[in-house]
Amino acid sequence: MVYIIAFVFLPVQAQESAWVYLHDKPRADYYLQHPWEMLSQRAIDRRNRYGIPLDIRDVPVDTHYLSSVRAVPDITVKAKSKWMNTLYVQGDSAHIASLLQFPFVDSIRFANRHIGTISKPVQTNKFFDIERPFSYGNDTVPYRLHNAYTLHRQNYTGRGILIAVIDAGFPTADTARVFSHIFDHQGVIDTYNFPDDTSFVYTRHYHGSVVWSRIGGLEQDKLIGTAPDADFCLYISEDVYREMPIEECWWVEAAERADSVGVDVINTSLGYTVFDRSDYNHTWADLDGKTAFASRGAQIATEKGIHVIIAAGNEGNSGWQKISVPADARDVIAVGAVDDSGNRTAFSSKGNTADGRIKPDVMSLGLHTRCYYAGHYYGLSGTSLAAPVITGFTADLVQAYPDVPPRGMKQMILAASDRYEQPDSLYGYGIPDFGKALQILKEEHATILDRTYIFPNPFNNCIYLSGNIIPLDYRIYDLQGKMILNGHTFRVIKLPPLDPGIYILLLQNKKEAKTFKLIKEP
Repeated sequence: MVYIIAFVFLPVQAQESAWVYLHDKPRADYYLQHPWEMLSQRAIDRRNRYGIPLDIRDVPVDTHYLSSVRAVPDITVKAKSKWMNTLYVQGDSAHIASLLQFPFVDSIRFANRHIGTISKPVQTNKFFDIERPFSYGNDTVPYRLHNAYTLHRQNYTGRGILIAVIDAGFPTADTARVFSHIFDHQGVIDTYNFPDDTSFVYTRHYHGSVVWSRIGGLEQDKLIGTAPDADFCLYISEDVYREMPIEECWWVEAAERADSVGVDVINTSLGYTVFDRSDYNHTWADLDGKTAFASRGAQIATEKGIHVIIAAGNEGNSGWQKISVPADARDVIAVGAVDDSGNRTAFSSKGNTADGRIKPDVMSLGLHTRCYYAGHYYGLSGTSLAAPVITGFTADLVQAYPDVPPRGMKQMILAASDRYEQPDSLYGYGIPDFGKALQILKEEHATILDRTYIFPNPFNNCIYLSGNIIPLDYRIYDLQGKMILNGHTFRVIKLPPLDPGIYILLLQNKKEAKTFKLIKEP
């Protein structure tokens, strides 16, 4: 008997990935009136400190919308973003396109550039190579390079600051001696592994462990992290075994979680340029801070009051050459790499952005940078190690001056850098002098009210402040000494209906106060 087996080949639709942009958030009013149901008290306090109002981006993605999309056959929801009101899905292109039938779906942007957006009406040297173990010795180069000894001498060591490290994994970190001081006081506040959908993060790639050691590690005479007394959140968003746009989505989810927990500073030594599928690749034109998903998320994080420091990338010697996503975001601090003499390393990614902004922003030690992993000290190279040096020192400045918002703090750090007057696409603004940055902040705070003025005066319904870089407390009194209004503002004071006449405005920060005579128009 002869058996004949017939194979019938059916066409198989290629799996695609796409961002599904949702129309609205039906429960926004409820959440904005009950912010503690979507944010921690620490996150709310950080917004209040910087005068940042809650907005619809803080509201979670609607659960009904999410469950409706999940119920569609052959569609898998892989990630979501409340900041951009977006779901990241996988499936064949036809099923993904069918999601437009939902009234709550505005548009769909496929990661595949050949499909693009539909709506209604070879990454090289991704991390770094281990070069050689260090012998035990003093950990001095980052402090010398950045004149940063003064930070720790004045007890600015990150104490009270919450730092999120978004990376590729943290194996052995939970038992490493350089982190014992953190675990001893329960200083790891939150963890999440987005690729594996679990809270366990002491797994996957060692990259995050060594990055964290450069910020928070501490072993006397061997390694002094740049912010050793900070608390930490550890998040895995990177899958080193593949390179796909889902990783940008996980990065944004991690940043959103960091925001909700109340993080002050984010470090990420990750970047995206090309993917395993070439039709998903970024192009130089994407580097405008407004196109790539992770870059948009990073910018929103700064707008929420988080100081975001990102490795510029290791593509200087590759065909790509440029910075990577999300280092192109406007208000993040993108960090390139120099050696211990301050000379740029050849691998450090170049600027500028597609819209002509200076990037990288600053430079730090990225060649043979001392760090720790699994019982040994190493000298590792890459902007991955340069970024955490800057992250820790920035956290120390935030400890010293917690009222300075991210854009203001970045400006102070740039102003204290050695190429501030002549920035370029290789060094950015250069190597920051953190002793100088601390002094600039001290002088700015000492004289801030001297440079603050108000307008218009006479006034009608609003008074505007100009010249201040930090939010200020205010009180308004009538001439009988009765307080009419008080609050906290960065730029504008909205007034209730007042009788024409003269009033007194008191502005103050933690160190000084100043009064103004106000005239209410008839």
